[in-house]
Order: sequence, then structure tokens, then C-alpha cells
Amino acid sequence: MSLGKASDPATPRDERVQLTPEGLKAYAHPLRMAILRYLHTHGAATSTTLAEHLGESTGQTSYHLRQLAKHGLIEDMPGRGTGRERWWRARAAGVDLTTMLTDEATAHAADTLLAEMLRDRTETLARWVGNLAHAVENQHVASRSLHSQATLKLTPDELGELSEALGELLTQFTERFRDRLDGGEAPADAVLVRAYVDVFPLLDDDAPGSRRA
Repeated sequence: MSLGKASDPATPRDERVQLTPEGLKAYAHPLRMAILRYLHTHGAATSTTLAEHLGESTGQTSYHLRQLAKHGLIEDMPGRGTGRERWWRARAAGVDLTTMLTDEATAHAADTLLAEMLRDRTETLARWVGNLAHAVENQHVASRSLHSQATLKLTPDELGELSEALGELLTQFTERFRDRLDGGEAPADAVLVRAYVDVFPLLDDDAPGSRRA
């Protein structure tokens, strides 16, 4: 999910979904956010798999999957699996929060979505950092992780250039290894990796040299 005006850069442009106000409201539902979080993390799944993982009935997961599909947030995978049960995978989506947060009709849904995304990101990073001490058993993976930040002074055009360059790099890796997440073959030593990229202007209180009370 991309929160700026641009859609998710890690997906080809013709496959991205730009959320409408109705789509945003459909997304900002606890169970639907949990379903999408699972699909983004583990790849394609059925309503049964999701029900077992989330502790819900298949009737509930099936209903919410249909609602997510209605707004283009997920898609089924024809030809995968057997029988009548459908496999679903998440689609990349973008939402213009600069507009949605200031519109009374969408502000609550936008705030709910943003709070959930920040909570999930914080918990995921904290869990990883908290377990670094135990990562020695998988040191060849842990030593290749990245935690870095940089502060720059850029014009709006230069900010856009930086965002586009980082987005293009994510696009290359996402397209290169996309099939692995949805059930394709992967090397025995492959692990799930989460990449976060945040590029944003600092507020006055966060700027270098600012004074805090």
C-alpha cells in the first residue's frame, strides 16, 4: 500500500489500483485489513486458509474476500487448486491520503487505515530488532538486512526524483521474484523479506537545528 499521491511503485503501472473513497472505506475494516495483511505477507490463499489463520468462519472470510475483490484490492487466480474453492492474491494499491484525510466523508476511514499500517510497521520492526541477538544462527541473512536513514535538503522535483528512483528499484525486485510469493518454486534458503521505504519532508520540530521544549 502506498500512502502518497502516487500508486505503489513496486507494481507495474497497469496493474496498480488507486483507491476511490468507496474502496478506502471497504479497506478500512478490521477483518479485511487482516486478510490483506496475510495475503501481502504469505501470498495467495483460500477462504479456508484465511479462516483458519484468522480464527473466523469461512462464511465470514468468503464474504469479505468478495468485498475486497469488488473494489479491486484482490484478484482470484484461475487454474490454481482443485475443486470449487478459489485462490486469492492481493493487488498493490495506492491512496491519496493528502485528500482522503481532509475530506469529511473519508477522513475516518483514512485515519483508521493509516493507524493500522503504522502499528503493523512498528510491531514488525520491533519484533525483528528485538530478535537480532538470536539471529546468529541465521547470520548470513541477518548481516544482509538494512536499517539506514539520510537527511537531505531537496527541491520538490528532487524529492520526486529520489522517490521514483527508490520505487523503480523495488519494482525490479518485486517483478523479478513475484511468483515465489504466490506458490512458485524458491531456493531452499529463501526467506520472507519486508522492505519499507519512507521519503517525506520533515516537519519544523524534526528539522536539524530545531529547538525542542
